Amino acid sequence: MTSREFNWTPEFWEEWLAAPNPVRSYVVSRITEAALRSLNPQPGELVLNAGCGFGREASLILESTEGVRVVGVDISQEMTIAARRKLEGRYPFSVVMSSVECLPFPDNTFDRVLCLGVLMHVQDEPAACQELLRVLKPSGTLVTSFNSLLHPLSPLLWARLRMKARKLGSFKQSLRLPSYYTSKLARTGKQVSLYPGSFSVGRGPRALTPLWKLLDSSLAPAIPWATFEPILVCR
Repeated sequence: MTSREFNWTPEFWEEWLAAPNPVRSYVVSRITEAALRSLNPQPGELVLNAGCGFGREASLILESTEGVRVVGVDISQEMTIAARRKLEGRYPFSVVMSSVECLPFPDNTFDRVLCLGVLMHVQDEPAACQELLRVLKPSGTLVTSFNSLLHPLSPLLWARLRMKARKLGSFKQSLRLPSYYTSKLARTGKQVSLYPGSFSVGRGPRALTPLWKLLDSSLAPAIPWATFEPILVCR
């Protein structure tokens, strides 16, 4: 992973997601579908999509649930412009440029909060967790994800990130034990559940896709903490 491989623009991420890579497509679809299933938004509810990017997840929520309202937040001006262009005027959607660590909303604003593939990249993860819970209603649901340090390949990724720290610049990717987040998210008294992501890291030969699918269906439910991007659900 180098800074040249990642470019925080809508064009880069749309191209990255649309690439004809069956391993990547499988992993992205699996994690997104599992997260949205756990989020389970209902008509009339207000949903926060924290780290909304160019609006991919927000569009899936809006297209699947009639009457739901979505507010997107992203720290990138380019991303907020792209999300606004993609969704505003077509759906009950608005977007704000802000960091996840300092959300510009009152306490107990949202019925549901989705923050997928974001926490591992923010600079202040404890502050981000606190903010996500602060804006969530007491009866609401928070769905987020993280990169697990317990995945078999995580030690290699951690070592690579350390070696390339200077080249990565502002890019950050943390690898954490599940307890790092569960201890922070459980402070409000909510129940925190852990669900599996995928054993695949979204790269590698396409010939291995059947193996990842087999492992994810048979083994991942028993050891969700060993998948690369587990999903945390707070209710």
